[in-house]
Amino acid sequence: MMKKSLLELRAEHPGFDLPCQYRIGRSLGNSYICFQNFYSQVLPNEETPVDLHLCLFNEEGEQLEHACISVPTAGFAQVDVAALGIQEPGLAAVMAVPKFDLAGLSKGRFRLKNNKGTGYYIVWQGRDGQVDTMHEWVAVTEATLPKRSLYAVYSADDGVLVRHGVVLINPLLGKGVETAPLLTVQTSGRKLLGQARVEVIPSLGSRMLYLDELFSDFTAWLDTHRHLCVGFHGANLAEPLTVELHAAGDFHIHHIN
Repeated sequence: MMKKSLLELRAEHPGFDLPCQYRIGRSLGNSYICFQNFYSQVLPNEETPVDLHLCLFNEEGEQLEHACISVPTAGFAQVDVAALGIQEPGLAAVMAVPKFDLAGLSKGRFRLKNNKGTGYYIVWQGRDGQVDTMHEWVAVTEATLPKRSLYAVYSADDGVLVRHGVVLINPLLGKGVETAPLLTVQTSGRKLLGQARVEVIPSLGSRMLYLDELFSDFTAWLDTHRHLCVGFHGANLAEPLTVELHAAGDFHIHHIN
C-alpha cells in the first residue's frame, strides 16, 4: 500500500530532486532499481546513512507505490520492482534523503547544490534472462518544458535487429500538464516519409512505442534507406529513449545523447 505521495515527499524534502527512469513491465520482463550510498565516498570516515524513497507510477502517471528503504553507510540496495507487487510498466522516481547532518558535514569540504539529485541505475531483465541497464534520467519537475524538437537516427542491421521503438516520458508534476508529441520520419537527405501524432501522455506518464506500429511502412523505409532520422516534437517532453529488439531475443534501451 502506498505510504506517501510524490507530492508529500517533495514538500518534506524541498532541496532534493527525484530523477526518474522507465520501468519495463511484464510484456518484456521486470526492472530492478540499484543504488549505492555514494555519500560515504564524498564524506569518508563519517556515518552517512540514508532513506531511499521510491515512487512508482504506471504509464498513465498514477502513483502505484511508495517504498522507503534504509541504506547504511557505504551500503547498497537492489530493489526488485515485481516483489513490490508492480507488474505493469511506468516510471520510477527515486530520492535518497540523508539521515545525518549533510549541511554540517559538508561545510568547508564542498558546496551543496540547491537541488540535490540521486544517482542510481535501473536494470531491465527480460523474461528469458536478457539484461540491459542504464543510469537515472530526467528529474521530475513542476516547470513546464517548452516545445522543442529532438532527433534520433535508426539504422538497419540485417539479421541482428528486428524491431525499433522509443520510450517517451512526461516528467511534469501537476494535473493537466500533458504532452502529445508529433513524430516524423525523414531520410538522411531530409525527405519527409511520414508523421504521426502520439496519444496524450499525462503528467508523470510514459509510453514505450514501436515505430512499425506508428508507421506501417517503417521497416520497408529502413530497408530502402538504411538510415532514418526520427524526430520527436512537443512540449513537456523529456529526451526520449531509443529501443532496439534483437533477433537473438536481447533488447537495448538507451538515451539519444
